[in-house]
Amino acid sequence: MVLAAASWVLFFICPGVLAIAALFLAAQADKRIKDSGYQLKGSGLVSAARITAWSNLAVISLVVVIWFGILGSSR
Repeated sequence: MVLAAASWVLFFICPGVLAIAALFLAAQADKRIKDSGYQLKGSGLVSAARITAWSNLAVISLVVVIWFGILGSSR
């Protein structure tokens, strides 16, 4: 969850890098939780990290599309 939140804080410095790392770590955490037979807690944090990371990547994609749309229309 920390990397997913940091991806928003550092949005203009390294867009997407931390969000992708958060998605990989969330997948690993989810696997560990499932492998433990749900004795480990944290499914809610895994879901929150995934939602935060994917929303960051969606906004980055939207910004890129708008950016190229503006650049393309100015030529």
